[in-house]
This record gives sequence, C-alpha cells and structure tokens, in this order.
Amino acid sequence: MSTQRKSLHDPRLEIVRENTKNVNSVSRQSPTGLVALAFDNENMRAGAQALGGVLDYRSAIIDATAGQPWIGTAVVLVEHMTAGVARFLTALRRLGLSVVTTHRERVCGRSKVCDDVVLAAEAATLALDPRVHELVLLSGDGDLAHVCEIARRGGKRVTVAAFRETVSHKLVRAADEVVFLTSRHVIPNGRAA
Repeated sequence: MSTQRKSLHDPRLEIVRENTKNVNSVSRQSPTGLVALAFDNENMRAGAQALGGVLDYRSAIIDATAGQPWIGTAVVLVEHMTAGVARFLTALRRLGLSVVTTHRERVCGRSKVCDDVVLAAEAATLALDPRVHELVLLSGDGDLAHVCEIARRGGKRVTVAAFRETVSHKLVRAADEVVFLTSRHVIPNGRAA
C-alpha cells in the first residue's frame, strides 16, 4: 500500500495569513499584554460544516492568537440544554474561554437570535481592557466590522480568523490582518472542543 505525502504548500493544509492593511512593520508579538479572543461559535460551526466536519477549537485558537497569551469569550447559541451541550460548554471552559450562552426569542411571531449583538458587546469589552494589545475575532460576520473600529480607536490591533468560505468582505476590509482557517482546523465528522 502506497502512501502519499502532502506538500507543505498544499493550500488545504496551510494557514493563510493576509495582511489587509500592509502594515508589515507592526508585529503581532508583544512582550507585554494579551490577545483578546472573541469567538462566534455559530459562524465557526457553519464554516467547519461547509468543509465537512466540526471545528478543532484548540488549533483554531492557537493559530488565531499566533501562540500568544490570551483571554477570551465564546458566544454560543443554545436551543435546549442537553447533556451533550453541557459537555460542549464545559470543554470550551477547559480550553480557557469564558462562555456566554444565547437563545432564540420569539418577537412579533418571528424567531430572532441576538448572538451577534452579544458577541459585539463582549468583543468591545475585551478590546477596551488595558491588558489587551490585540483583538482577535474568530468570526466571519460582517456585522462585527464596527467592533474593529472601536478596538483600533483604543489603540488595539485587530485580527480576524475565519473560513474563507464564510467570511464577510466587509469584515476582511475592517481588519488589520486576516487568518484564513482551512481544513486543517476541521475534524471530519468529529466531536467539537
């Protein structure tokens, strides 16, 4: 049986970094300070599903933060609290994330989800923390572009980490840097967190 080795330059396996503002002189590494991580679980879940699996949260966090010390929050939509959902939330907490849960509401006969609003508030709060030098948004949601402006007004660098297939061009333009997650960050038909 022959085995094939994948090239290190296989675009499906490598982390793709694009500097959207051409600020090569600005380093992501900081001798002091933390990276603030705001995690959009629904958006990341959809991106991983588009690639045929579930998100490998650990590798996504490591690559999105460039291995720097971080603090972070995950916003998770919870339809019904089940034993499986409880295990998932516990796994996120074990990774070091604080977890904020949201749910669907019925408003004027329509189902409404407010997780993007909650994520924006959490991300802005993290970005304004004086210990933080960079905000990393693990999301492709264009509604978060304004959060990038808030972070930059506070003197913070902004990185977006998302799947190319599900990231908003508006969010890409608002970021200082974009880290495109790939199939390397997906566990085929696996269990998340």
